[in-house]
Amino acid sequence: MGDELLCPNCGTTKYRNPNLKLFINVCGHSLCEKCVDILFIRGSGSCYKCKMSLRRANFRAQQFDDAKVDKEVEIRKKVTKELNLFEEDFETVREYNDFLEQVEDIIFSIASDSDAQQAKAKMEEIKLSKADAIKRNRHRLSRDQEEIRRKIQLETEAIKELKMKLAMEEMIIQKAKQENKSNLLKELETSNLPADLIVNKHHKDVNVLLDSDLYSRRNIDLEAVAKTEPEEVCYIYSEPGAEIVGPNIPSLYAEDSVVSSAGYLDFVCSPGDVEKAGGYHKVLACQRALSDAFNCLYF
Repeated sequence: MGDELLCPNCGTTKYRNPNLKLFINVCGHSLCEKCVDILFIRGSGSCYKCKMSLRRANFRAQQFDDAKVDKEVEIRKKVTKELNLFEEDFETVREYNDFLEQVEDIIFSIASDSDAQQAKAKMEEIKLSKADAIKRNRHRLSRDQEEIRRKIQLETEAIKELKMKLAMEEMIIQKAKQENKSNLLKELETSNLPADLIVNKHHKDVNVLLDSDLYSRRNIDLEAVAKTEPEEVCYIYSEPGAEIVGPNIPSLYAEDSVVSSAGYLDFVCSPGDVEKAGGYHKVLACQRALSDAFNCLYF
């Protein structure tokens, strides 16, 4: 299909129609949405390329740039669904590997339209020979799928239990805070002590509650549930330094530079337009020559 999205029937490109969407059918040939509407304007239609009779309900959005990939993915789904056999359904590992190789050959033959009828006949032969196992496996998951589902279930139960635990602890903390507030109001009404002393005392009680094991454990559990990524430290640029071990190089960019006023730059080739576009200046050549001359003179 190339680098640009293109309808192979009408030639419409993504450039001319930014909302272009391609759809694909069982035959594996693409059509844009407008071509699909025109094809079924009379209720039925056939593929523009292979002339296969098509149904509008079988059109689906094309996921990949290459329609052949979409076709192979759809065929692979159908074949693996019909031949849903696992390693446990074969007597030896060699037989299972041979079966997997046969499945790949069937998928390739159907997807490439080479010996498709023979491949479908081979698939029907496998379905007849393993009919009981296929029927038994329709509602069965493979060992990997069962392990994944088991881990997901365990994680879900652990999160649910943790949420219940946090909710209970939060309720206990809120209840303790409410009781402390009620006791504060009651003591302010009945006690003869100064109000500041009473308020400070209750503030200390609240701080003790927040420092308790219950509240600390709650914060640890929250950190376990909400895993936060470490904050990224911004890069700070530092200009690299070079040890010349010689006299200081005079500045070449200053207007009153000795090198510039003495006319040394007149003996350096001036850059052309291409060199200027790349940021080159004849000062750079002079500066490099001076660096080579002054470096390591004190050794």
